[in-house]
Amino acid sequence: MGFDAGSNLTLPTSGENIYIGDTAGTLDFTGAALGDEAGVIRIGSFFSGTAACFINGILPNFAPQASGNPLVTINTTTGQLGWTTDFAANKVVEQQKQIEEQQPSIGQLKSEMQTMVAQLKEQAAQIQRVSAQLEVSKRAPQVVVNKP
Repeated sequence: MGFDAGSNLTLPTSGENIYIGDTAGTLDFTGAALGDEAGVIRIGSFFSGTAACFINGILPNFAPQASGNPLVTINTTTGQLGWTTDFAANKVVEQQKQIEEQQPSIGQLKSEMQTMVAQLKEQAAQIQRVSAQLEVSKRAPQVVVNKP
C-alpha cells in the first residue's frame, strides 16, 4: 500500500522546494493549507498517521556555540527542526522560574500603586474644595475714595 509522492500538490510559484509525501506540500503539520513558500523541505503526508520519523544526518557537522550537550528542538509554530544546548535550555527554565517567582511581588506593587493613585486623586479633590472655600470667603474688594 503506497501513495504517489506529491500527487495532490498545488505547486507554489516560488519553487526551490522539496516535498516527499502525497500531501507534503499542501498542508502544514497542523493540517492548515499552505501558502506560497520557497526553500522548504517537507517530508510526510499529514494524513498518513506516521508515528515516527527517523532522518539521518540532521546535525552531521554539529559545532556547539555554547557549552552543554546538544538538544534537538522543534519550533512549535513552524514545525521546523533546530537545536540548542541543555545549558541554554536550563537558562531559559531558570529565567521562567524567576519570572514566576516575581509575579506575586509585581501584583502587590500594582495593587499598592492603584491605592496611591486613588489617594492622590482624593487629595487633589480636597485641595480643590479648600481652594473653592477660600475663594468664597475672601472679602469683596472695597473702593476707597480720596476726598480733598
